[in-house]
Amino acid sequence: MGIAAAGAVLLSPWPAVWLLRRGGEETVEAPETYRQQIQKIRQQTDLCYPSAYRKNRYDLYLPEGNQKAPLILWIHGGAFVAGDKSGVNTWASLLASEGYAVAAMNYEWAPEAVWPAQLLQIRDCLDAVKALPEAEDRIDMDRVFLAGDSAGAHMAAQAALLCFQEDFAERTGLSMPVKKPALKGLLLYCGPYEIEPFAMVENRALRFFANKIGQSYMGGIRWRKKRGTEFLDIARWMTGDCPPVYLTDGNSGSFERQGKRLGGRLRELGVPVMERYFEETEGSIPHEYQMQLTRPQAVTCYQDTLRFLSTYSPGQKWQGEGEEE
Repeated sequence: MGIAAAGAVLLSPWPAVWLLRRGGEETVEAPETYRQQIQKIRQQTDLCYPSAYRKNRYDLYLPEGNQKAPLILWIHGGAFVAGDKSGVNTWASLLASEGYAVAAMNYEWAPEAVWPAQLLQIRDCLDAVKALPEAEDRIDMDRVFLAGDSAGAHMAAQAALLCFQEDFAERTGLSMPVKKPALKGLLLYCGPYEIEPFAMVENRALRFFANKIGQSYMGGIRWRKKRGTEFLDIARWMTGDCPPVYLTDGNSGSFERQGKRLGGRLRELGVPVMERYFEETEGSIPHEYQMQLTRPQAVTCYQDTLRFLSTYSPGQKWQGEGEEE
C-alpha cells in the first residue's frame, strides 16, 4: 500500500497541485492614496463569457466619462493550476482610474483543462468583451493591450503570438479575434517564458514542482513529448511584427533570467521594449513584487506601466507627463 501511494505521488500531479492551491491568494497591498484614486470607476463583477470550459467569468473595470477607453485584458497568475481574477483587483482598479478599460479574466485551471484550453478562453473572453453594449461607446477594441502576471504573462505572450505571428497560428491551429493593428502592446509581469528548461533546474524540490506544473498544463507524465510543448518557448516564436512589450521581474525566486532573454530577443528583432529589473543592492525583490504597492519598486513598476500605456496608446495622457522622475 505504501509503495502504491508513493507511486501515485510520483506519477500524479495532484499532490503538488493541491499544495499550490492551498497557498491561497496573496494579499495585495496599496497605500491609502491609491484607495482614494479608485473611487471614480465603474466595476462589474463575475460577468460570463461563453466557453466550452469552466471558470468562464471576468470582471470589467471602466473609467469615468464617456470617451472610448483602450482595453487591457489581464490574465492572472497561479502556476497554471491556481489563482483568481480577484488578485488583480487593485491594479485593474488603478488602471481604470487612469482612463483604461480593464477586463480581468478567470480561466479553467490545469490539470482539469490542459493546453490550449486557456488560450481558447482568452479568445472567448475577448469575443465577449467585444460584444458588450459598452464596447460601442466605452471600450476601444482598436486599442488593445494583453497583460498577465506570472503564469498569466506566459499565456498573454502566447495569445499575442496568435494575433500577429501567422506561422505560430497556423502550426497551433488557433486564432485570436484581435489582429496586429489593434494589438498595441504587451504588459508582462514576472512570467516564465520557457517552461521546459525551468523543469530541469538543479534544485530537486523546485524541479519536482516544475515538472508537475508541466504535467498538469500539458497533460500527461511525458508532457515534454506532447504536441504543444514546442510552443512554450516564447522567444523562439517572436518576430519583428510583435507590438511593444513591457517586461519586469524581481531578483529573487522568480524568472528574471527568462525575462531578460525574451527582452534581448525582442530588441534583436527591432521590437520596442521597456524593462524593469533590480540590482542586488536594492535588496531581495520577490516574485510578483509589483502587487505590493507599498514597496517603492512596485510604485516604480506602476509608473512604468502608465508611461508604457500612454506611449503606445495614442490619445492617452500619463499622469506623470511633464514631471521629473
